[in-house]
Amino acid sequence: KVQSMFDPSAIADRRRAADAARAALATVSAWCDELLAHRLREAPPADAAGPAKEEDPGTAARDADDASDHKAADDSSADVPKTAIRITVREVVCGDPECAPVDTVIEFWGPNSIHNGFGLPKMAVDVASADLAEEFPDGAILRDWSRGVDSEWPRPEPPPSAEDAPLAFDVGESVLGFFGGEWRAATVARQWYRSPRWPKWAYVPYLLRLDETGAEAYASCAARVAPRPPASVFSDAGTPPTTTKRPRFAFPPPPEDASPHEPAWRFDVGDRVLCRVQEGWRAGRVERKDVPDPNELGFALLPYVCRLDTSNNGSSSRDGRPGRQIAVPVDHDAVIRPLRTTDTEQPGPDESPGRRRRDLGTPEAASSSLGAAASSSSLEPSPPGLEKTNDD
Repeated sequence: KVQSMFDPSAIADRRRAADAARAALATVSAWCDELLAHRLREAPPADAAGPAKEEDPGTAARDADDASDHKAADDSSADVPKTAIRITVREVVCGDPECAPVDTVIEFWGPNSIHNGFGLPKMAVDVASADLAEEFPDGAILRDWSRGVDSEWPRPEPPPSAEDAPLAFDVGESVLGFFGGEWRAATVARQWYRSPRWPKWAYVPYLLRLDETGAEAYASCAARVAPRPPASVFSDAGTPPTTTKRPRFAFPPPPEDASPHEPAWRFDVGDRVLCRVQEGWRAGRVERKDVPDPNELGFALLPYVCRLDTSNNGSSSRDGRPGRQIAVPVDHDAVIRPLRTTDTEQPGPDESPGRRRRDLGTPEAASSSLGAAASSSSLEPSPPGLEKTNDD
């Protein structure tokens, strides 16, 4: 007997499952809207001093009851605060065998390109209102997002205390910072600095403001900050303090293993630059800075992620195709430099088919022998075509 490949019962089952998923997503979306309105109503005044207070343990349970009570929410619709936040709910298939096969993702969209969210490791049909209430942002965060302020959620861990990790230099103190392979005059702008893109526990001891350019850059470890000597102490012997030449401070560099990463200290997001890749120097634009490096264990950063003007096949981004994205492992003229009107893209070394390319490995390797090739190295799963600049 020949078995038919057409199974009407299987098709009916798939349709029922799809209908159930759509209904569950609609229910989760309604719960999110109700939680949003409830927490905005309960948020402290915008001008209240200090951070929002932690919620008591019963808050999540009360919010879950509120989210389940559709009739009560409808009756109080006149009191719902107006907000610019839009919430979307969707299911995402996870390819990691160690995680749930399907996640329910809740995303928040607000003014000034605000985009945040969280995921629940279960299908929408399995999501309960209590699951949402436990992970949902508090009212103070939601109010910030609705006003275009990109406040962190979940909230980061507190920085080290002065008793546990005392720092040698105070805010406003004149110091030296080690950037680009030499000591440079700077001023302490902040202590225990972090960027919202970093892991929630990650801090660096100092954010410095360079005297020469006014740009701000972090010091990844205390060894990269030193006391400022008298103005007359320069490495160029006989250079008077009144000269317009930038002082060069002759001090030993910090230990090579003092920091796992290098900061961005010359360029800002949007700056036009030339990047050294396998084919030579290519024009592009700084897209992000001080980005966590997923190829390093623990906490390590890449100074820049740049978008080149040309794509992987050599076509121009002006043709409508996105340019190639690359990671820059160290802020040095050997791999990235300003793009000037007189600059032209230059070809790289002649690459024979049998020539082997050597991967960079770490930012330290790049800083030890800064060269000019590029090797494929994925920085993150989402943007395709990302490379890390490299030496050969």
